[in-house]
Amino acid sequence: MAGSDLDRVLSRLAADPAFAARVAADPVTALADLRLSAADLAVVEGVVAPAVPDPLSESGVRLRRLLEGGAAEDSEDPL
Repeated sequence: MAGSDLDRVLSRLAADPAFAARVAADPVTALADLRLSAADLAVVEGVVAPAVPDPLSESGVRLRRLLEGGAAEDSEDPL
């Protein structure tokens, strides 16, 4: 039953920061033994993915460049 696996994952994400970190880093491996639908995986991703990227992360730098009107990719900075 996908719903019960989803409930267990969500409960564990709330209670186990190490598990949440593993899911955020590599969800395919961390959740491999569970039966989750695509919709279930989208829910899990929404829980573990930050709503706003860390401003110092690669995606945060790209987002900041786009918001400032620059290109997402910079030929001098291969982020």
